[in-house]
Amino acid sequence: MSKTLGVEVLTPDQLLSRLVVEYEPQMLAVHRTAVASLKGATDGSTVAALRKAGAATTASLIAGLLGVE
Repeated sequence: MSKTLGVEVLTPDQLLSRLVVEYEPQMLAVHRTAVASLKGATDGSTVAALRKAGAATTASLIAGLLGVE
């Protein structure tokens, strides 16, 4: 990560994972809302989608919170 002019540059995965760590209850609520609103979605399928999208750190954090792989 680098800071220029007081702005921290993050990858999408870094930003999402930071949000999961700092706002765990809210991000779990976001996850549950997404699973409930997407036809056929499961905890596992959304974690897999995060990994496929290149957000491996976020996927691992969410999987750990949910107790899924």
